[in-house]
Amino acid sequence: MEITSYESPSTLCSQCNHQFQHTIYDPNPVNTALRSNYSPELLESKLIVETMSTIDNHLARYTSEAARVRAMLEALLTRREELIRFKACCSSVLAPIRKLPPEILQAIFLACLDHKPNVIPITGQICQHWRKITISTPELWSNISVGRTRFMAHEKYQDLAALFLERSSNLPLSISLRQPVSDALISTLVEHTQRWRKLNLISTKYTFYLSIALSTLVFPLLETLEIGEEITPVAGIPVKPIPLPVGHVPRLRRVILKDKMAHWELPWSQITDIQYDTAVAPDGLLLLQKCPNLKYCAMEQLRFAGSFDSTESSAIPLRHLESLRLGINYSSNTVVRNPQTVTRSFFQRLVVPQLKSLQLIGQWSPEDFTDFLSRNELNQQLTHLSLGTGYMKDDNIIQILEALPLVQNLVLDADIGTTRQLQNRVITDKLLRRFILYPDSDCVLPALEHLTLRTSLNFDEGILLDIITSRWQGWATELYGIAVTRIASITFDFCGRRETLEQDTIQDLRDFRKDGLLITLRQGNEQIKL
Repeated sequence: MEITSYESPSTLCSQCNHQFQHTIYDPNPVNTALRSNYSPELLESKLIVETMSTIDNHLARYTSEAARVRAMLEALLTRREELIRFKACCSSVLAPIRKLPPEILQAIFLACLDHKPNVIPITGQICQHWRKITISTPELWSNISVGRTRFMAHEKYQDLAALFLERSSNLPLSISLRQPVSDALISTLVEHTQRWRKLNLISTKYTFYLSIALSTLVFPLLETLEIGEEITPVAGIPVKPIPLPVGHVPRLRRVILKDKMAHWELPWSQITDIQYDTAVAPDGLLLLQKCPNLKYCAMEQLRFAGSFDSTESSAIPLRHLESLRLGINYSSNTVVRNPQTVTRSFFQRLVVPQLKSLQLIGQWSPEDFTDFLSRNELNQQLTHLSLGTGYMKDDNIIQILEALPLVQNLVLDADIGTTRQLQNRVITDKLLRRFILYPDSDCVLPALEHLTLRTSLNFDEGILLDIITSRWQGWATELYGIAVTRIASITFDFCGRRETLEQDTIQDLRDFRKDGLLITLRQGNEQIKL
C-alpha cells in the first residue's frame, strides 16, 4: 500500500500575498484497505507510522496558523464593534431629544415613571446629563416600599430607603410596608410620617400593626390608606380594633380595606372614597352607615352571610355618592345560592340621589333594580352603567335600559372566564337590535356615546355594523328625525366558544375607524389592529 501526498498553497492575505502550504494526502489507498480485511506488511506499517508522525507536524502548523489568523479576526471584529458604538454615539449627538430643556425632560421622565417600589429610576443610568436631572427631580424618588424577607438583615436596603428619603426632598411620600420588615427600617421611615400621603400596610399578623403603633403617630398629609391583607387571628391573642384618630389623619379621604372593618377604628365620616374587598353583605351595609359622605364606593367581594337579614329596611342615606360598584363574590368557598338577596339589601336601603355611575357584577332582580332607580329618581340622571358577569335574561337587561334614557357609557360584560358557578349572560340578537336606529324605532339609550361589549359571538355579527351605521352616520338621524347622540367610541372584546369576526366585518370596522370612529377590537387574547 502506497500513501502519496502533494503540496497546495493558499493565499491568506491578498495584500501581501502571504501563503500557507497545505499538505493533501490521497485517501483512496487507506479507504480501500479499510473496506477489506487487508493487513499491511512490516515495511508498509513502518510507512504508515512515519506518515502519521508527519501529519502531527502538519497539525501543529495548522494550529499555530489558525491561532494567528483567529487573533487577527478577533482584533478586526473588536475594532468593528468599536466603530459601531462610535457611530451610535455620533447619532446620539444628533438626536432631537438633546434639544429639549431640562424641565421638558423632567415631565417626560415623570410620565414614564415606573411605580414599582424602590426601583432606581432607569433614566439616571443613560448619561450624565439625564442622571443630574433624575437626581434633581424629587417626584422620581417619592415612592418607597419596604418589607419581605430580603429586607430583614441587609443594611443596604435601609441605605436605599434613606437614599429615596433624601432625594425626594420634602415632597409627599407613598409608603408601602410589607411584613416582615426590620424595626430599624420602620424607624427610618416613621421619622418622616409628616410627609406620608399614601400608606399601604400588608400583613396577616396583628402584631405587625401593633409594632408600627399607628395610634401614636400623626399623618397630617395622609390621603389614602390601604390595608392589603386580612388579619389572621392567633389563639391567645385577641384582635382589638386598631385606632387611627381623626385628629391624626385630618386629610384622609380614600380607604382600600381588604381586612374586616371591625379590626379598624377609622374616622369613617370623613371618608369619601372606599373600596371594601372582603365585605360580607351585612358588613358592607354597616360600613355605608358609617360613611355618610362617600362619593365613590366599590364592594366587589360581597357574599351571603349567615347573619344576613334581607328584611332590614332602614334607609342608608348617601346623598353625595356619585359612583357605586357592587360585585357578588362567586369565587368564595360558600356558594351564593340566591345572589339576588344580596343586591336586594342594597337596592332597598340605599338613598343615592346624586348617583351617576353604577356597576353591577352578578345577578339582580329587575323589580328591585327598577324600584331602586325610580325611588332615587335616577332615570334622568344615571350616565354610566356597567352590567357584569351573571346570568340575566335579555328581557331583563332591555327593561333596565329602557328606564335609563340618559346613559352615555354602557358596559355589558358576559365573560364568565373559568368560573363554573355562573352562567353566561347571552347577549342576543334581540337585545342588540334595540340599539339600532330606524323608522318608528324603539331603540334604547338615545344618549349613548361609549359602548363596550365583552361576550362570545352568540349573535349575527351584522347587527354590530347596523348599530354603528345608525348611530355614527348623520344621515340616519336626519332622515328619521330622531334625536340620537352620535356614538364616539366602541369596544368589542370577544371571547368564549366563538370569538372571531369574519374578515369582511373587520374590514368594515376599519373603514369606520378611518372615518373617525374610535373602535377597539379584541378577539380572544389578540388585539386586532384596525
